[in-house]
Amino acid sequence: MAYETIEQALRRLRQAFAAAGIGDEAPGDARRLLASALKASPADLIRDPARVLTPIESACLAAYAARRVAREPVSRILGEREFYGRPFAVTPAVLDPRADTETLIDAALVTAREFGWDQCPITILDIGTGSGAIICTLLAELPLATGVAIDISTDALAVARANAASLGLSNRMTCERRDIFAGFPPGPATGFNLVVSNPPYIVSAEIAQLDPEVAAYDPILALDGGSDGLKFYRAILECWASAPTLKLKQRALIMELGAGQSHAVVEIAARTGNLKTATSIQTHRDLSGHERCVAVRTQLDS
Repeated sequence: MAYETIEQALRRLRQAFAAAGIGDEAPGDARRLLASALKASPADLIRDPARVLTPIESACLAAYAARRVAREPVSRILGEREFYGRPFAVTPAVLDPRADTETLIDAALVTAREFGWDQCPITILDIGTGSGAIICTLLAELPLATGVAIDISTDALAVARANAASLGLSNRMTCERRDIFAGFPPGPATGFNLVVSNPPYIVSAEIAQLDPEVAAYDPILALDGGSDGLKFYRAILECWASAPTLKLKQRALIMELGAGQSHAVVEIAARTGNLKTATSIQTHRDLSGHERCVAVRTQLDS
């Protein structure tokens, strides 16, 4: 039996994925799955396109391809997603981290530099941590920081703990099962310097119309934002507005936004509690030009 070369396999996968409606992601998905089946790097695929796949490699690739044609995301197939240059384990219990969420990381690091948090210890709270991609990335980028990750799902928290351990961050991060509608965890006596979240923000009635990669594979708890998609923003802003600040001169809340939600979330922030005092509200755009996150920052005079 004749087996395919790398070049032939890539061509066949691209065509099969495009026919399945995968679109622009088809070439990249083909490369990732083939590299994994061959236990090779992307550079290896380029270096030796005429190499013939072994029977074992071909069987592995066939199984991968069948799952992707059924619209299972590559990260679910491989059990891993790269986020901000680091590998994160993903399971059915957690949201698949997207590149768009890296906008939140960039916004948080801009705030950290402007407030001098990259040079001093701060405490970070991540609400709805899921895989832990956000808080682990921030702790890795801000080596003096410590963090608390909360989620209502114990299975998700187990994934976050495992990712923190794999990145050597376990000694600076704690996980707690908590419903945000019950308020923030106690945290430090002065309150959290930085609060971050990628909350569920899909309108309940629209979930069934999402792409199969999302609707069929991301956990409903990580998607459903209620009847208008905004219920978690209201809860988080209420908690942040009423959280103890005591000696904190600077603090920030940064949240990811769904498409078209920027104006509504900014309006909610502007009229929530005491947020008007010494507070700025800014939005940040992703690489596609969409307003992807909102930063609510308070800076008091000394």
